[in-house]
Amino acid sequence: MADTGTIGWKGYMKLSSTEVGTKLLPFNTEDLTENIEAIPNDGIHGGGVTELDGVFGSRHNMAIGAANYTGNISGDVFGGSGQYASAFRILMDASIGRSSGNHTRRLEGFTESYPIVVAPSGETAFQYPSNTVTNAKTGATDTLTTPVKALVNTMTLNGNPGGNVGYTANIMATSRREVTGVKPTVADFSYEAVSNLDDSNPVPYWSASFALVGTGETFGGGVSYDLEDMINDWTINIDNSSQPVRTFNGNNVATDMVQGLMKITGSFSYYSPTGTFTSTLNNGATLTLTLGSLVLKSPYVFFTTAPIPNQGMDAVVYRNVQFECLAANNLASLYIQA
Repeated sequence: MADTGTIGWKGYMKLSSTEVGTKLLPFNTEDLTENIEAIPNDGIHGGGVTELDGVFGSRHNMAIGAANYTGNISGDVFGGSGQYASAFRILMDASIGRSSGNHTRRLEGFTESYPIVVAPSGETAFQYPSNTVTNAKTGATDTLTTPVKALVNTMTLNGNPGGNVGYTANIMATSRREVTGVKPTVADFSYEAVSNLDDSNPVPYWSASFALVGTGETFGGGVSYDLEDMINDWTINIDNSSQPVRTFNGNNVATDMVQGLMKITGSFSYYSPTGTFTSTLNNGATLTLTLGSLVLKSPYVFFTTAPIPNQGMDAVVYRNVQFECLAANNLASLYIQA
């Protein structure tokens, strides 16, 4: 048998949803895996007077604890009209909901029928979640009747100056299983035509629009510069506070996975062409982040820290602003513009 090797470019990921179907999404790195907790026994033990310094000076009993399925997936953001953009939209839907008033996709995440499938090296593939698992005690295959889910716990979007806009998603699942017959075909891969339409390309930093309206920044004396044109870096952090639910159900996998409160924070940096910054930014500004055909919006931005810096000789002075997004006007704190 030929040694074909195992190297990163063979890995793949497929995402599924009721609205979009099953799509392939390239990733840069992933470490989504199974972790079994060990529950030690710390009871007093001894081997008798002849074994005072024997093996019984070590812990020797251990119980199988909870099975955890979690890890990070990182890659480039796709925002055109191709398959990769559709796949990234599935991931965003599971992160913040499908629209301004519909958080159902954030709450239900990925399911047995519409899962995440990841193959780290292109051979063995794992589906998250799974309604069948191996019982840790008996070794039998159990069919779960509980709500199996995989959720996006946290997600970070990064402007990545000089590169492509990137993301890192932390996934938490109730369960997983090994699957076969899901390898991508040639038709699953999107290749950019010889043009500049960028439908199947990742979003480069310069074409991502991070637009804030209503900050009150005037750059000194009401000079008419657009703040959007002065921003040189940005980050958005999504935290869903995902939590596993564990019960006495005869299996060490989670019974359910639930989403907590969605908290949106972030930062951005910008410079002033005049060398002057407005001392206090106005809370209540709106944010529109455009990533190709994908548009994210926040109805209310609360600025938490906005120092006016001095970075030293021969260094461009950038102001770094920390913020939190809040819900307003019946709109979620961060939502996808339909």
